[in-house]
Amino acid sequence: PDAGAQANLISIAIVVLGGTGIFGGTGSVIGTAMATVVIAIVDYGLSYNDFNPIYQAGVIGTILIAVILIETPFVAWRARRPRA
Repeated sequence: PDAGAQANLISIAIVVLGGTGIFGGTGSVIGTAMATVVIAIVDYGLSYNDFNPIYQAGVIGTILIAVILIETPFVAWRARRPRA
């Protein structure tokens, strides 16, 4: 992939992994900062081990999809539970 597309993918992955809701309304700077560190470590580790850039984008995309699949039911459950 070209650099622009990979930069967009990384940016979106960081924001979603950091806890910002896909539809907006939630999120924090601390969560985004921690997600930046996690994605940077993953990206550096893949680069250090000479992974093909296409596979690097695939790994980041897989992380993004996993976070969305985990977050969506959790958010729905949280909205349904009674508030005390």
